Amino acid sequence: MRWISIAGLIVALGIASIFAHTSAPVAAQDGTPVPGTLEIAPGVVAEEVLIPAGEPAIFRFHIDPGASVSFPDTDPSLSLVVVEAGTLTASFDGPIGITRAGAADAPAEAVAAGTEFTASIGDYFVAPASTALELGNDGTETVTLLVATLFPPVSGATGTPEA
Repeated sequence: MRWISIAGLIVALGIASIFAHTSAPVAAQDGTPVPGTLEIAPGVVAEEVLIPAGEPAIFRFHIDPGASVSFPDTDPSLSLVVVEAGTLTASFDGPIGITRAGAADAPAEAVAAGTEFTASIGDYFVAPASTALELGNDGTETVTLLVATLFPPVSGATGTPEA
């Protein structure tokens, strides 16, 4: 279930990207920026978080017609799941919200705990940490998911940036 944490990373990168591309008044910089930081607006700085190699992770899942997979509630990771192909059938032991393709500016559709739902191309949702889930493919075409997983920090761990 480590793949579920990728979601958090993609959400964070998406938010940083939005701010990075918005127009803001141009102002002189007070000093040389610290390596690994980016001033995205006056008074707003994003800083790189050093993490162990291989984390966060991005996966592409392929679920064949008739196949399914269950994950227990023991994984502390958080993931953003985007449907790239097919129609996914899913259920979670906790409530989630799903955003439908083309409705990114609308509130997420609430899905109650234990409720089976479907997600089609372009739909996305955040798979919460420590929540059991089941993903399946009741259709005739392979389901493809892009999953960005973010893992909780390990106490005392430090990362090493790649060259």
